[in-house]
Amino acid sequence: MAAAKFGKAAAPDRGRLRDPRRIGSIGGARGPKSKRRIGSSETFNVRKELFMSRFAVGVVALMMVSAGLGGSSAAYGQGLDLTKEVTVKGKISIGDHSLPLENGKVYQVRVEGFGFQPNVEIRPGYFANMDRQDQGDTMLGYFVPQETRTHRLFILPSLYEDFDQGALDYDLKITPITMAKDPLLDQKGALTAQSPLYDSPHVFSKDRRHKAFPVQLKSRQLYIIEMKADDDQDAFDPLLYLESPGGMIAAQDDDSGGDLNPRVFFLCRRDGEYRIIATCSETETGDFTITVRTQASE
Repeated sequence: MAAAKFGKAAAPDRGRLRDPRRIGSIGGARGPKSKRRIGSSETFNVRKELFMSRFAVGVVALMMVSAGLGGSSAAYGQGLDLTKEVTVKGKISIGDHSLPLENGKVYQVRVEGFGFQPNVEIRPGYFANMDRQDQGDTMLGYFVPQETRTHRLFILPSLYEDFDQGALDYDLKITPITMAKDPLLDQKGALTAQSPLYDSPHVFSKDRRHKAFPVQLKSRQLYIIEMKADDDQDAFDPLLYLESPGGMIAAQDDDSGGDLNPRVFFLCRRDGEYRIIATCSETETGDFTITVRTQASE
């Protein structure tokens, strides 16, 4: 699935990680990390290369990201004499990008690996609804900064797959999304002993009380759906499902909103009436608020 066109794309900014001093800078500039601002209507494409080397010690295969190519085969663990103790030296370089992100915005982060599956992490914080796309080598996630500051994005290859030794390319695309000021839905609700059981054929547990909220969604729009338990509901662990117009589970979440509250990032693929299912992780009851926000109109 192609990334939604939330902002105007800038020309690709490409470079190589041959020099460790270049790691962490957008655009591959040497020296200090770039402080280039990510504006409200810009998309940055960053292409880097990770240089991979692989070596084995005994029966344990250790794959490392090398800062450069070259060196003898023995230097990377090939042809070692394992009848005695050996020491192998190596270097690791990772994709490390400094991103000035703003509180109050949502960022779509897309990393496409060429010939490998990328692992993507951000600090501080974490991605919501990280997803692997159909091609298998693309990661798509959303991030909501809790404060305006520089965040660090790390990209590494997955060690659960096999890949060739040598250069690994990836594209990093960051799209800032401004959300509408007024929510599409902001409604209080409650689960009680009299609430109906949620007996969807697409969920395993059939003993959870639920309350449904119908909502009209539009294709190619991003929606953030949150369910927050009231402050005094410590024993209430809310759970959220989103049903498609055909009754399938289009999205679900348990704790991404913090404090055991669910938060779903949903990129709608077709127009229609969806149903937000507010329920619980076990058989608890309690009061809550459902909020639905969408991106601002251009």
